[in-house]
Order: sequence, then structure tokens, then C-alpha cells
Amino acid sequence: MQNHWLQLYLKITFFCGNKRRDDLPVTLKNNGFDIEELVVYETELSPVKIVDHFDAIAFLSPTAVESFFSVNGLDKKIVCFSVGETTTTAIKKYTGNPIITSERPLEESIITSVMNYKEKLDRER
Repeated sequence: MQNHWLQLYLKITFFCGNKRRDDLPVTLKNNGFDIEELVVYETELSPVKIVDHFDAIAFLSPTAVESFFSVNGLDKKIVCFSVGETTTTAIKKYTGNPIITSERPLEESIITSVMNYKEKLDRER
């Protein structure tokens, strides 16, 4: 008896911005999905020069990293918090400062990372 496999045809519409990673569409295409990409928003940098002193900075996207470093630098002591691996990779392009990457790519996770870091510093004092 022969096995017959039913091959389903699925077309996926991927709504994205003009600056996005290729991971998802490439994976879908490589797995036989027909994917239509629709750019529904444009990401624009909006750099702001920071003049205040701060001890740490949190980045929630690679675009935020690019925007920040286009007009700012960092003192070597400033710790960078990153929401995920892609953002961490972007930070490393601009600085060798310490980077703490969240366990999960969620805003709540980066807040937890900051709180844990502060508690660690408080214990060391």
C-alpha cells in the first residue's frame, strides 16, 4: 500500500516595516510557503543628543541602537541593557561596553534584567 501525502497550498501575507530581519520570510519560503510581503510602515531614525549623565541605557531594538549612536557615545562604565540577541549584535557594532541581554525578547524581561542588576549592585555595596 502506498502512502499518499496531501500537500496543502498556503499563501501567507507578511505585514512588515521597511527595516526588518529576513529570518521569518526566508524560513517560510524555505518550507514551501508562498509569502507575499507588504510593507505597512516605514522606520525612520529620530536621534536625540543626550547631555545628562546616566549609569545605564536600555535598547529595545536595533533601530534604537542605530539612532542613539548616530549622535551619542558612551562612557566605558555605562552598562547597556538589550531586549534580545539582534539588539545585542547591533550594540556590539558601536561599543565594547558591558551588555546585559534579556532572557526573553520582551519589555518585561528587560525591566527584570535592570532590576536584577540594580539588586546585585546594592548587595555589592
